[in-house]
Amino acid sequence: MNLSNRQTKFITRKVRNQAIFLHDKYFNLKTAAKVIIPIVLCLAFILIFTTHFIINGYAIKIIRDPELLPVEFSDTVVLFNNNDPLDIRTKLLNSSLDLYQQRKIKRIFVFSILKNDLLNDSEDNYRNIFNDIPAGKVVYNFKTRNISDVCTVSESDIKLSKFILLSYRSYNIRGMFVCNSNDLYVLGFQPLIVDYDNVRTIDLYREVFFDMLSEDFKIKL
Repeated sequence: MNLSNRQTKFITRKVRNQAIFLHDKYFNLKTAAKVIIPIVLCLAFILIFTTHFIINGYAIKIIRDPELLPVEFSDTVVLFNNNDPLDIRTKLLNSSLDLYQQRKIKRIFVFSILKNDLLNDSEDNYRNIFNDIPAGKVVYNFKTRNISDVCTVSESDIKLSKFILLSYRSYNIRGMFVCNSNDLYVLGFQPLIVDYDNVRTIDLYREVFFDMLSEDFKIKL
C-alpha cells in the first residue's frame, strides 16, 4: 500500500520524536551519572577491600619468633632502604647474624634499596657486624630501587626460589606479596627487637594497591 507524502512525513516525524524522547530519557548526563557512579563506587569498594585483604592476609603471616621459622629455609634476605635509621638497619643485620649463629640459615643477602640518592650506603657501614662469618656467606646489593627489583635479583641473579625475608612490617607485607606473586616462596620475619615501620598505613595501602594493579601480579595468599 502506497503512503501519501503527508502520511510519510507524519510517520517520519513520529519516529524522530520518539528517538529524541528515548535519547533524552536514557542518554543524558543525569541518567548516565546514575549508571556510571554506582559502577565506579562498586569497583572502588572491590579494589579497596582487595587491598585490605592482601595487607591483612600477609600481615598475619609475619613471623616474630625465630623458633617458628621452618627448617627447610636456608637463605635470608635482609631488606631495608638507605633512608632508614642506622640503628634499625643494624638491628636487622644483627638479627640475621643471630639466625646464622643459631644455624637456622646458611647465607645472608643484604638489600639496601636506593631510596635517597643523596645518601651513600655501602658494605663498609656493616662490615664489622659480620666479622666472624666466612667470606661469601654475606652478599650485599645497594643498587635496587624498589621491592620488585629485589624479587627479580633474588630469583634471576642469586637463583633463589625461597627465602626468609627479614625486615619490618611494611616491607615484609609488600615483599611477600610481590615476590610470591612472581612465583617465589617467601616468608616474612620481623625480629622482636625491631618495632619500627617507615610507611604510614595510608601509604602502605597506596603502594600495595599499585602493586596489585600490575599485570604481572597474581594474588597468592
